[in-house]
Amino acid sequence: MKVFTAFLDLLAAYYDSIPREKFGGTCKKLTPQYLRDIIQTMYTGCLYLLIDGNKISGEVAPNKGLKQGCPLSPLLYSLFTNDIDRFLTVQRGAATALDSVQVPHCNYADDIALTSNTAECLQFQLNKFHNYTRFKGLELNTNKTKVMSSSARILLRFPPSHTIARL
Repeated sequence: MKVFTAFLDLLAAYYDSIPREKFGGTCKKLTPQYLRDIIQTMYTGCLYLLIDGNKISGEVAPNKGLKQGCPLSPLLYSLFTNDIDRFLTVQRGAATALDSVQVPHCNYADDIALTSNTAECLQFQLNKFHNYTRFKGLELNTNKTKVMSSSARILLRFPPSHTIARL
């Protein structure tokens, strides 16, 4: 069985490009008000100075992106992209050893792998992902995007045909 995988990288994903107005809408659906208030306080009225050697810029007030180096940023990014399943189609994902389970994608931080068993289904998922990035205000880094196909000679099924005795 063939597996087609597209390894996708979002351009400056969670540190630079998340539109804060869209982020607020996502948080509203997933977090209680008191947590949204804390996050809002963290991002309201922030000013930065850019330092390069001896040069110091004037104050900069960012209006998009998450804070670099903040331990909360990866979690906030995960909340922001939590709705990717609404765009991708599970039925077009790659088959697994379980007959009833297909995997359309795997995420790690801003890296996403789309999986499918045919090139046509992978292209369908790529088109859906393109719609997702437009909806979220994100941009795909095409320089770091790669597509791979592989094949397995044996398809393993779970559970195996023999029964394991219960202790």
